[in-house]
Amino acid sequence: MWHAYATFGKETSFRTDTVCHMNYREKLIQIRSQNERVLIVGMGISGIETAYFLRRAGVECVCVEKSGEPEYLVSNRYRSEIEPLRKLGAEIHFGIDGEKIARFVERVSLCVLSPGVSLESAVCGTLKRFNISTISELELGVELLRRRTVVVTGSNGKSTTVSLIHAMLQASGISSSLCGNVGMPVIANAPADALESDGTDSGWLVVEASSYQLETCTVLRPDIAVLLNISDNHLERHGSIERYLAIKAKIFANQTPSDWAIFSGDDARIAGLRGSLKAQAGVFSVAPASASCNAVSTVRREKGFDSISLMLNGETESYDCRLSKLPGLHNRLNIAAAALTSRLCGASTAAVQKAIEDFHSLAHRLEVCGEKHGVVFVNDSKSTTVAASQAALQSSLDEFPESRMIVLLGGLSKAGSWESLLAAIKSAGERVRSVICFGKDARLIASNCKSKGVPHSIAGKLESAVRQAAEVAEPGDVVLLSPACASFDEFSDFEERGNVFKSLVSSI
Repeated sequence: MWHAYATFGKETSFRTDTVCHMNYREKLIQIRSQNERVLIVGMGISGIETAYFLRRAGVECVCVEKSGEPEYLVSNRYRSEIEPLRKLGAEIHFGIDGEKIARFVERVSLCVLSPGVSLESAVCGTLKRFNISTISELELGVELLRRRTVVVTGSNGKSTTVSLIHAMLQASGISSSLCGNVGMPVIANAPADALESDGTDSGWLVVEASSYQLETCTVLRPDIAVLLNISDNHLERHGSIERYLAIKAKIFANQTPSDWAIFSGDDARIAGLRGSLKAQAGVFSVAPASASCNAVSTVRREKGFDSISLMLNGETESYDCRLSKLPGLHNRLNIAAAALTSRLCGASTAAVQKAIEDFHSLAHRLEVCGEKHGVVFVNDSKSTTVAASQAALQSSLDEFPESRMIVLLGGLSKAGSWESLLAAIKSAGERVRSVICFGKDARLIASNCKSKGVPHSIAGKLESAVRQAAEVAEPGDVVLLSPACASFDEFSDFEERGNVFKSLVSSI
């Protein structure tokens, strides 16, 4: 089935059927009819929502979780969902990892794998031995819903970009479901009759996809696939930047000439994918883009300009970003990607402009969370990579041109180099008063600071770092929490870390 939308005065067609190597809808119908069952590995939000869907659809499932049940029921945020799932008939087992999973593969012909489980894990080795196919909840949800789909990935800016696209479509009166890594799992949108439905919903799925979710994808074919950027991230899992990029590029692998591949033109590694794309190519960039692309979105943010210029099929339009509430050049690139994608989805020019002006930064992303004694505190807990914190630092320096910065770095360090961030701090000179290193890898970060001649100190946990920052900050300073690290040494996720930071600021 095809739908046509007027785009820049042209007509662009999008498919709503799914052509794939395995039809997972038919697979689940077969599992249900033959008294087989689906194995769900991991009882995070993806596993929880997958189990709810399968039971709604009448498919038997067995769920395993590596945490022990007492630990899970005390500390996991989804603990209240276990009893309702059991009442729906889901079989749930705790303390199961590695080879132990072999005890639960009887009558199992499909496994929905948690994003947190690596394909190199003992769990996956066991599943391979029993010849059990694996799929991510994200891919299964997209396949079941069979709606027109935008999938956005990248190292940084994913949540902001998908939220912008969603806002632009909604402002145009176009139905849109925001889902994936941004919060709500894709499969949560699937109704109980999804196995029987013809999948003709006219709305869009706007999906944020992480590398962990894409790693298991084999048939995913977005109508519009967007790759924002690439930088050192999750290398402790993926091994190298080349493999990490290859996993991100899976969003383009199954596309055809009827689809769109949107990517950064400023990163040579990403632009190098151009020759392998089967889809129509769209590029967003600061530098002028290649004429070989079918669509171009260019940031103009110099010499008094703050706008986005879009070009498709020889037609050009411009969007004013002067009233945007999103700081930084990196956010202009997010806007450029979102505007181009939304226009391809059929959003109106007026709606795109309105969303640019109305959209606020998401929580924990350069969020000004208080001013105490003339000191501004900024919560950028979402920056869990060196590249993200580097962009946040530059944006903060631009946003507060008269201020000096105290930067809080710390948590659980990821594989990769600290050099680019510390070089940026060093080049800022007196604009950065000091770095406070905290958390599990505080001494590692401090060692890197020392080697680069960056003024620094060491705190214990986040609370100590905030207290120390408050003591040394002077009126007019900015305290920037942009950790460049994962949060799991002290917190369940970056959101808890950001909320604790805001609470600490409030208590000053």
